Amino acid sequence: MDGRGLPVGEWGWADIVESLVERGHSLSDIKGYTLAQLRAFAKAGERARRMDLADQLTIQRAAAHYESKDISALLSKLTA
Repeated sequence: MDGRGLPVGEWGWADIVESLVERGHSLSDIKGYTLAQLRAFAKAGERARRMDLADQLTIQRAAAHYESKDISALLSKLTA
């Protein structure tokens, strides 16, 4: 299973295109990418998505275990 709960073997081209569009690529640009570029961008996008999930998990854990003043300090650092 991937991070979205989908069986890895069921990921297809539509999923790759959707992922690239979600990350800011235009459909017209994607149509011009080579197969190697599509694969490289898809892998990079997946790594970025996993890092985003790790960041979210870290923040959620902090929110669950730290006091309000600590969360406020962290939020101030993140938004500065």
